Amino acid sequence: MTQFYDIQTWGPEIGPTSNFLFSTANFRIIAPSIAAAVWKVGGTVVMPGPAFAPETVLAAIEKHEITHLLLLPAQVHSVVAHPTFKNRHVDTVRSILTGSDVATRDLLFKISAAFPSAAVCAAHGMTEGGGFLQWTCFYDDAAGRWFKTGDSGMINSDGVIYILGRIKDVVMRAGIPITAAALESSIGQFTGASTAVVAIPSPSLGQEPFAVLQDFHGKSEAQVKQGVINLFGNDYRLLGAASLKQLGLNAFPLNATGKVMKVELQRVVEEYLDRQK
Repeated sequence: MTQFYDIQTWGPEIGPTSNFLFSTANFRIIAPSIAAAVWKVGGTVVMPGPAFAPETVLAAIEKHEITHLLLLPAQVHSVVAHPTFKNRHVDTVRSILTGSDVATRDLLFKISAAFPSAAVCAAHGMTEGGGFLQWTCFYDDAAGRWFKTGDSGMINSDGVIYILGRIKDVVMRAGIPITAAALESSIGQFTGASTAVVAIPSPSLGQEPFAVLQDFHGKSEAQVKQGVINLFGNDYRLLGAASLKQLGLNAFPLNATGKVMKVELQRVVEEYLDRQK
């Protein structure tokens, strides 16, 4: 596992004076990979608690003068949105690694603004990739051999691969596949709020996208819905939008790996819509 990080270049190198903090599930390949790489060169690994909590992470950054930091996209939004963040001393952080979920351009800009002294790197991989792969995990076509990751992506004319999101995280509205990550990114850019889009069953359209925002930040539901239509067209229009507060939530429900639990969020949205009838 240490060989993986021997060949990576993502910001300042890790050394004996490095203090690397991560707060993600230890069964994920990224956790032991980071720990092994840091310990190999005599650095320090900081795991601030048994579960992710923004306050705990911020306190650990200050107390241990963290130099390297792993934050998943949902964790980035939670940490930066914490009411004490602006008063925290985070200038010791020189490198931030993010990944495990869709890392949009706006997310990278948000990290850079929040941690101006840090280099930012987005990585994408699979925990399963650290184990054994079966031949059924691959398929061949005219372009060559491919590994089935379960992601939706595209390759531009320069050969650059863009990961658009998980195939299962697609809303099928009237037979049209809508990538939730595209809506989340555009709404997040428009409102400045972390956003999650879930699929709500529809008797006539199959599914419809519904946006859940951390906060509307002065925008209205109508403005958010119109903004999506202006950018993507009527085929992508939202069923609705609501803030976490409107849904009775204090934060997005996250699983052990720090990802938004969309099945749980969908259930909460459906209950909210039932109350509106």
